[in-house]
Amino acid sequence: MAKIKITREELQHDEVLETADHAVHWLRDNLRLILAIVIVALATYAVVGTLHSRRQQGLMAANNLLSEASDRYNAAIQESGWASPERQAAMREVIALAQRVIDQHPGTPLARQAMLLQGNAYYMAGDDVATSREGAPNTNEAINSFTRFVAEAKTPFEVTKGKLALAGAYENMFFLVARPDFPTTFQEDARRTYLEVVNDTATPAFMRAEALLALGRLYAFQNQPEQAKLYYRQVLDMRHQPLAPVTDMASNRAIIQQLDQRASLFTLAGTARLELQRLGVDVDAEYPLIVEQQ
Repeated sequence: MAKIKITREELQHDEVLETADHAVHWLRDNLRLILAIVIVALATYAVVGTLHSRRQQGLMAANNLLSEASDRYNAAIQESGWASPERQAAMREVIALAQRVIDQHPGTPLARQAMLLQGNAYYMAGDDVATSREGAPNTNEAINSFTRFVAEAKTPFEVTKGKLALAGAYENMFFLVARPDFPTTFQEDARRTYLEVVNDTATPAFMRAEALLALGRLYAFQNQPEQAKLYYRQVLDMRHQPLAPVTDMASNRAIIQQLDQRASLFTLAGTARLELQRLGVDVDAEYPLIVEQQ
């Protein structure tokens, strides 16, 4: 009897067919399970896609709402006076719009922006100076809003921004309600918060200068000129940049640049110069505006 020889190629071919046959049988036996898995996967994808789409639409709507609130805030400042009934009513609308963003998207950057805007709206609504010694409700609400913002801030920049706003509200509250028979800690709260900004290594330089300027202002008000001078000088040490002299042959562009630089003096450094001059310091000698030619 002749022997049947099976080559390696034929054996491998049979193994492939057998494997394919097993796969077909497995697919046929588990068809319902496979279909169920596919249906669940498609349903999950559809649900996730729908939720993502709704979330994006919600965030866009909230962003539009926040933009509307910001526009109303700016319009109220430009079109109405401090603590006037018109300003108060307009800022209440801003506050309500901001609260909708906060309620709809808690914990998001949009909500934090809305919280900061809300605090600014309370602050800029103003309190009537004539009656504020009995209490300054808008400034008090601003302090509450800024405090919440600082607590929820997620970045060093947000923390610093919130603390500067909070310290400013404390300072304003002190001027509004302080009287001999009504001792307050608002001035100390303002000083402590400004110092936190100054001492935080994550504070951007321009924000640190702003806090230093405010500290100088507080000490000057307390009739502590030497301490005030210390802080004003720190501002100028950080921000002062003497200008090169403008020559007769300078080009128009150079002259324009010099004018721009002089205009920049009406900033933090410019304010510090003026305050030092008021305190009797020869600022031009310590921080000359023009670099002397060699």
